[in-house]
Amino acid sequence: MLKVIKKARPYLRKNIISKAFSARVMIAVTDVHGCVYCSWFHQKPAQKSGVTKKEIAALFDFSYDGLPERELPAIIFAVQWAESNKNPDQ
Repeated sequence: MLKVIKKARPYLRKNIISKAFSARVMIAVTDVHGCVYCSWFHQKPAQKSGVTKKEIAALFDFSYDGLPERELPAIIFAVQWAESNKNPDQ
């Protein structure tokens, strides 16, 4: 996971990927793993970056209602990637 974060940093620094989008992906993947501590940890930075409590609740429910439509393909892929242990084609 740290390798993925290191690869994403330049894009975050250049604002190619927004902090809110990154936070949404992190929450979605964290929920797949079911870690209560990680879920709690990611909520505060997500809210700081502009993600609403309603969006966070949707991500935890896997409903995706109210999330930015252009981000949905990446969020869904990230969830599938996490669910399939980094092999979404299977």
